[in-house]
Formats: sequence, C-alpha cells, structure tokens
Amino acid sequence: MTNAEESALMPVPTTSIQHQPQETAAAQSAAMARAEVEARYLMAERHPRDYDGVRQRLLKECSRTTFARSALYSVPRAGGRVEGLSIRFAEAARRIAGNMVTTVQTIYQDDEQQILRVVACDLETNAIDVEEVVVPRYKEVRSPRGGDEVVGSRMNSTGQTVYKVRTTDDDHRMKRRSETQRAKRNAILALLPGDLLDECRSVVKAGIDSDTKHDPDAARKRVVDSFGSIGVPAEDLRRYLGHDLATASPAELADLVAVYQTVRDGEATWHDCMAAKTGVEGDGKKDPHKGLKDKIAKKAAAAARKRAGKASGKGNGKAAADSDAGERPNPDVSHTDEEAAALKAKIEAGLTEEQIALGWEVDPNSGDPIPPAGSEA
Repeated sequence: MTNAEESALMPVPTTSIQHQPQETAAAQSAAMARAEVEARYLMAERHPRDYDGVRQRLLKECSRTTFARSALYSVPRAGGRVEGLSIRFAEAARRIAGNMVTTVQTIYQDDEQQILRVVACDLETNAIDVEEVVVPRYKEVRSPRGGDEVVGSRMNSTGQTVYKVRTTDDDHRMKRRSETQRAKRNAILALLPGDLLDECRSVVKAGIDSDTKHDPDAARKRVVDSFGSIGVPAEDLRRYLGHDLATASPAELADLVAVYQTVRDGEATWHDCMAAKTGVEGDGKKDPHKGLKDKIAKKAAAAARKRAGKASGKGNGKAAADSDAGERPNPDVSHTDEEAAALKAKIEAGLTEEQIALGWEVDPNSGDPIPPAGSEA
C-alpha cells in the first residue's frame, strides 16, 4: 500500500473542524461588540451634550405635574423617611443628557444566588459607575406555607425563628427587576452633576406641593385611584396615615404620592412600607421597641425645642419648650441628641427594653450587643 493510499485510509481529525465554527462565531460576536462600542463613542464625540440645554430641558420636564408625581420615591425607615429621585427621573435624565449607556450582566449564579453587575457609562468623559446586585434565590418568612421548599432557618434579632424559603421563578424575576432598577438609578444619578440634581428635586417637590395645595380633594382622589390600581385599598391608606383620608394634609398626600411611586417601581412592597410606618411585624405583633422609640422621639423633640429657644434669645429655651409642649415629637432630629442616638443604636442592634435597662451596650465596631460586666450573655 502506497503512502497516498495509507493517507486516504487514515481518519481525518475532527477537533479543528468542530471547533472552527464555534471560534468563528465567538470572534464575530467580539468584533460586533467592539464595533458597537466604538460607534457609540464616535457619535458621542461628534454630538457632545450642552449642559445648559440639558438643564433647561430637564427642569422643564420636572415642572410638569404628571412627571413630578413619578420623579420621587419615599420609603419609611427607622422612624424617619428615605427620599430621593426615582428610577423614572433617572431614565428621563439619561435620555435628555444623551451619550450615556447602561448595561446589565450576570457575573455569577448558582442555586443560592444570582450576582448582577450594572454599569452606567458616560461616553463623553469615559466615566463609569458600577453597581453589583446580589439577588438571593430564597426569601425569609415567619410561617412557611404548604408547598414551600424550606432551605434553612435562623434566629432574628428579636429571638424569633425565620425560615428561608426557595423563591419561584416569578418571585425571582420580580426581585431581580427591583434590585436592577435600584442599581440603575444609583449608577445614572452618580454620573450627573449634583447641583443639577438638587435643583431638579426642588422643582419636583415644589410642583407636587403646589398641585396638592391648589386642589386637595382632586389630589386625594388621584392618590386613592393610584393605589387602587396596584391593589391597595383606601382602608389601608387610612391605616397608614392613622386617620381618615379626608383630613390628610398636603404634606401627607405628597408623601403618599412618593410611596405609591416606590411600590409601583418595585423598590419596596406595600407590606414593607406599612410595617416600617406602623411598627407592626408580619405576624401582627406590635413593635417590641415601640416604648423606647417613643422615648427617643420625646428626647429629640425636647432637644429641638431647647435649641430653638436658645436661637431666639429665650434663655435656656424653657419658654419655647413650654409653648410647644403639645406638639408632636419629631423623630427626624433624634441624631442631634447624643443620648437619643445611643438608645437608637441599641434598638437597631436588637436589644430589648429590659436589656437596655440592665445596662447592655453595643460594640461600636461590630455592632454586636455586649452584656454588662458580671452578667450572663
């Protein structure tokens, strides 16, 4: 048999043939991605943004009442509120500013969690902001339902057992969307001038307040209808406020508008907002720290009245405190009183009123509770 015949009978190596299409497809994908990025930067270079024009158009957008109602979010947190510009505002700002792009990539996932990387890039300055999002594939509940797959449990700060339950695909998608939207908002806003954001926020709040004060009845009806569209009845709004909707102040209506925007955008659930506002846990039990929170609020209000008295030249502020004795305590200024701040730190660490009375402290580094000397942990 000749060499030519032997060569014809030898098997042809298939490795290179099989890998060649895959390598070609990967190279083509990489080339297309690179060309897309280069095209974006080229267009940004040819059409740079004019920040005076951006400011003018963005403020005009914020002055529209319908847009203003969706431009803020508000979530109750620890006796106060967390407020800010919403994802709807961030999307409008990205569109008006131009030359800005956001991407979402999955960088890791397993049976326990999915990790996403959200990147916002300013194509003109090449400035980027990266937010990483961890989306667990389980949720924590007090009482598992029939059919729930329990994957673990733990003891919370109040000594109650909470269970880790595997989420469904729909629950996971909703949680992923919520976390991604929040990360996008933060990344986009981080690339915009801070003074412009402050100015936009002032215009939005002024527009909401003006609209609410001009026709409070119409504003109240819009709030009720908006919450009804997401399945929240008017009775729940009354419970949230603590009184009838008919007596809601313009500030309370404006707060409800921001809460609705927060729930609609998936940044929080109505249950979360109710629990944070009323201090009622998911099982219907009252907040175990309500007594201490009331003490903190009273101390903070007294300190605020004392400072107001000094600022107005009324000596030690006693007259101001007497005149304001019937006012409702304002928990938002609790951080200005050292003793109130210390009590608040103990509450957040999970200490009960009895433990605080016995002299328990909080480790300033780790935040863990520390029993008094000579006592059992």
